[in-house]
Amino acid sequence: MLRRGVEGLRAEWVWRYLVGPLPFVVVLAAFSMHRLGAEQIGLPALMILLYFLPQTKRAYPYLFPFVFFWCSYDTLRVLTPVFQKLNTPFVASPYHIEHALFSIPYGGHWITLNEFFQTHTSLIVDLAAAFAYAFYFYEAFILAFYLLAKNRPLLRRFGIAFILLNYITFITWYTVPVAPPWYVELYGLGPADLKAPPSAARLLEVDDWLGFPYFHDLYAKAANVFGALPSLHSAWPLLVWLYARKHVRPVYAWTIFAYWLLVAFSAVYLRHHYVIDIVLGCSYALLVYLVVEHYNRKWYSAAAAL
Repeated sequence: MLRRGVEGLRAEWVWRYLVGPLPFVVVLAAFSMHRLGAEQIGLPALMILLYFLPQTKRAYPYLFPFVFFWCSYDTLRVLTPVFQKLNTPFVASPYHIEHALFSIPYGGHWITLNEFFQTHTSLIVDLAAAFAYAFYFYEAFILAFYLLAKNRPLLRRFGIAFILLNYITFITWYTVPVAPPWYVELYGLGPADLKAPPSAARLLEVDDWLGFPYFHDLYAKAANVFGALPSLHSAWPLLVWLYARKHVRPVYAWTIFAYWLLVAFSAVYLRHHYVIDIVLGCSYALLVYLVVEHYNRKWYSAAAAL
């Protein structure tokens, strides 16, 4: 009984003083950006709607980390030019580190995997990589809604880990800005061109095959060209697998694991990320998972002792 009371007080405090007011902060941020598109208006409005409707208010704290991330990611456009003046993006040094750690022998000299895939491509691999990149953004949200119906305590931990992973990544992006491989391919290893537009890189070939600029338009909205290190493309699917395996059947867990491997490969194949980006992204995901699960066990042990 006392344990439930402590948990109830904690949930009420978090709800009232931390979670509840944040939708309104996001709305104010959207207005201050003068970028009132569908995402800037629709998503904060959805958050507020979930907050006030009696039918959805109980679900709101569980879904909040995912919707809040979606809203706050766009505000990075405001931070990007500010931080790039404070921290000049690294272009040559990440390439040289990648070359030293993960290059392969080819044609009598050593090249990076990104350089190898510049000349070794296939339509089948292009399409598989395009699928991986198109679906990865939705995977975490699909798991969130699934756990909302099946396992809300697990969803709570997944949401905390998800938001921590993303914001630790954002901090890294702006303290250690790194140019992606496609940038080096287009602009070389010289000083960073802060006016360089985002690029879908190899995915532009898939656009040509599809007959419409899906990936071009998608990546044109990117908030930060120099946010390659760490790779969220590899971190998200790993975090999803770490939590999904706790609830879903083994066959589904292994499918999610295989999908993570496909995304990690695709990030390098499409020349969006170096291997070092993948390694750091996966390390972040694993670290956040271990920290959240450790403190979850520690909290329940303390509550059970009361």
